[in-house]
Formats: sequence, structure tokens, C-alpha cells
Amino acid sequence: WRVVCCFEDPAFTVRREAAMCVGELAEHGDWFVIERLMELAEDENDYVRVAALSVLPNLCDREVRGMRCRSHVLQCILERLQDGDADVREAAVTSLGKLGCVGDKTAIDLTLVALEDSSRGVSAAAIQSLIQLGDVFDEDP
Repeated sequence: WRVVCCFEDPAFTVRREAAMCVGELAEHGDWFVIERLMELAEDENDYVRVAALSVLPNLCDREVRGMRCRSHVLQCILERLQDGDADVREAAVTSLGKLGCVGDKTAIDLTLVALEDSSRGVSAAAIQSLIQLGDVFDEDP
């Protein structure tokens, strides 16, 4: 994966495009690439963080019941829910909806918090994520 070498490039545009490229071309479950993308999710540049978070669902499986958001990938995503940049938070909540376990209380609770975000984009993404997580109605009276 020569493109992964571009993850270290000083230009954020190169790092962002490299993340998008490997997200489209890497094989599902390629942990070498997934780990590099998780590192990019902590990049100093918000555009790079968004790109990395956006492509992770292309390469990873949805978490299975009982894991309670403990996978390394979901831990990386959860950390970005509190990012200072709204676009990064939106990408994180979108990825949580795609990768979190359907019906998982932890994932749903964190997504419900994102509904109250000051950014309309984050709130809208949270609505879609709640639908993907499969439990948008409170069953407890």
C-alpha cells in the first residue's frame, strides 16, 4: 500500500485524498489500513479526520451484540464525538450509526447526546444514525 505512505505527507490535502483513496480501494477487513485510518482520525487537520472517519465503515464490520462499543474502531469513533470541529463530530456520529451494534444502549445513548449538538449537521446525522442503530423508540414507559 504505497498510498498509505502519503498519510505522513506534510500537506493535509494529500493526507485527506490518501485516506479517501484507500477507503475505496482497500479490502474489507484490511487491518493494516484500518489501523492507519484510526491514526488519521486523530490528525491535526479536521478535513483529514473527516475523511478517515468517513471511510472506516467501508472497511469494517458492524459491531456484534454484547461488545458495547468496545472495538478499537468504535473507541476511535467515540473519541471524535467530542471533537471541536462540527464536521468531524458529524462524520463520527455517522460512522457510529453504521458500525455500532443494532440496539446497543451505549451507541444509542451517545447518539441521543449528539441530537442536542449545536450543529444542525451533527443533529441530522444523529437522526439517521438512530435509525441505523434500530432502536429509535423508547420502550420503557
